[in-house]
Amino acid sequence: MALVPVFIEGKGPYSFALDTGASRTTVDSKIAEELGLLTAGGETQVTGVGGKAIARPVRVKSWRVAETDLPATTIDALDLSDRTTGLQGCSAPTFLSKFQVIHVDYKHQRLIFHPGSSGQFAAMP
Repeated sequence: MALVPVFIEGKGPYSFALDTGASRTTVDSKIAEELGLLTAGGETQVTGVGGKAIARPVRVKSWRVAETDLPATTIDALDLSDRTTGLQGCSAPTFLSKFQVIHVDYKHQRLIFHPGSSGQFAAMP
């Protein structure tokens, strides 16, 4: 499982799984409450590998993965406390389009993102 450091509203990093099969990004509902993220719609039922859950869409004005800022968006807040993974969220792959190159370093168990013309790499342990 690939983990990425996610910062939301200037707080974090939070440990998010990079889920290439996910269509939406999720965050633990306790973190959403702590950050004061505003509800952006009615609750919906979501289905994933862990089964079904009730999610509440919340608005994120400012967030980033490592050093890369992402546009404001709506993500789903749901209770992840009964999971033993220690994950604080799950990131859908939509943010990957911000990077020109994504290197999977299996030996060191990390992802390395190259955001483009800046020449800077961001490593995600």
